[in-house]
Amino acid sequence: MRYLLPALVSALLFPACAATPADDADSAEAAQSRAWSPYPDAVRPMQVQEPLLPQNVTLSFGDIVRDQGPIASCASHGFLALVENQLFLKRGVAIDLSERYQLFANFLETGNMGNQPAVIARYASVVERLGVLPEESYPYAAIAPNAVRFEADAAQGLHTDANAVTIDKAIEGTKDATKARADILTRAEYLGVLPSGKYPVTIPVKAKLLPNALVPSVEYGGKIAACFSADGAASAAADRRLALTPREFAQFCLGITPKPYFTCQAPSIEQTANAVEAEAPAPAPGDCAGTRALVDKIGAADADAKDRFLALTMSLLDRGQAVVVGVSSPAQAGHAALWPDVLPLGAGHAVLALGYLTAEELADVREHGRGMLGNGTFDRIASKIEPEYAAKLAAGLPNDPTALYDLRLASKLGKFTASEGGLLFFRNSWGEKLGDVEIGANGYQSMTFTYFAKSFMLMQSRTNPAIANVAWSTEQGACPTAIGVAGQDAWFSRPTKGRAVADALWSQAKPATCAP
Repeated sequence: MRYLLPALVSALLFPACAATPADDADSAEAAQSRAWSPYPDAVRPMQVQEPLLPQNVTLSFGDIVRDQGPIASCASHGFLALVENQLFLKRGVAIDLSERYQLFANFLETGNMGNQPAVIARYASVVERLGVLPEESYPYAAIAPNAVRFEADAAQGLHTDANAVTIDKAIEGTKDATKARADILTRAEYLGVLPSGKYPVTIPVKAKLLPNALVPSVEYGGKIAACFSADGAASAAADRRLALTPREFAQFCLGITPKPYFTCQAPSIEQTANAVEAEAPAPAPGDCAGTRALVDKIGAADADAKDRFLALTMSLLDRGQAVVVGVSSPAQAGHAALWPDVLPLGAGHAVLALGYLTAEELADVREHGRGMLGNGTFDRIASKIEPEYAAKLAAGLPNDPTALYDLRLASKLGKFTASEGGLLFFRNSWGEKLGDVEIGANGYQSMTFTYFAKSFMLMQSRTNPAIANVAWSTEQGACPTAIGVAGQDAWFSRPTKGRAVADALWSQAKPATCAP
């Protein structure tokens, strides 16, 4: 229904990272040049020795969040945070990977920093070819003085200077994955020189290890070295170190292979409207009831589509997998601990979803000792939006389960959770402060299900065949071909599904003779 849509579509796109995805239909010369990389492309015949001990790792909110600064690098931060989180959950290893090197790889392979869905979908393949570096090898802080050379983060209300010689303009005319482009990218005024040598990653790499961490070792040429240690390579004997390429490090130590990663973009309201209109009889001119019925059908279809993506996100989180979600940061108060439906949509922004809480769980006293309620995440977020709750948290919350249940339900956060279906908890990449303003609870925030559904555009994670009612595509990086909905939850079967979208469409589409 194209005539209904002009004011709504722009709010549902991904505006923070405006860039043109790379065209894969390059010339033969460009295709040949793709073999170039700053480090040896061939992976040597190494063997990974896996420990066979059991592990028991739980989700942690204790690690310091990253700060992208004014640069629009949220998607790169999100993807590496996804890799780091899954390594922590799988092995109990917490490592800091280099977003600066990820930006280099994105620019080298695609010509932009990686902010459009088509580019984000290539992240895992980019990492497979060019690998990853530890943060200490290529620190992000080193490019802070060059921030003006990068696209500014519109989600923070920042804007790129049209007159600045930005990095994307500097590489115009260069071919993807060529040394000519790399020579520009690694100039001092842009990303800076890469670590020298063919094998810049020496294992063991310094990492935080849980007591039961599973640390793989790599064997090559008769030498065996652990991938990670609390002290890093400096404390390891010479015969217990190995020098690797970034690609070898990604494959053998992080286990990154691109096939399990997928990227989904939710259908826009325009796509949904066109699909509904194609199957529905067109209302006659001036038909108020027929036009309203069609608008309601579009709203419900849009809500159903968003629900499927929310259900998939929740199912992945149930299985310990973090999910990158690209949503609209609020036009105001993007730093807030809670993003509810009342906040206006702003520019697109990628964050890392780590957990959720449904209204049904909040209403069940038995759930208050588990998950986001049990580990105190709910309470920390609640204290940031309600001073009275913060005072009670500081004084010590009640030990009695029923009293704690009553306190949480009566809080502002509890009321938003109940009225808007639930909460997604996420980690931002703006550090712990935005200027002088604190971001959520130490960089961790939440959004209601309604806000998620209103603004959701993109998600990225790993496939998990154990999830029911999902048909995973066999194509590398592809979105599932079918996504079921967890219909047992009240939020997914609400009778007012899509009402806000339908009302907004009706205000534009109603015939002049119809009542408001």
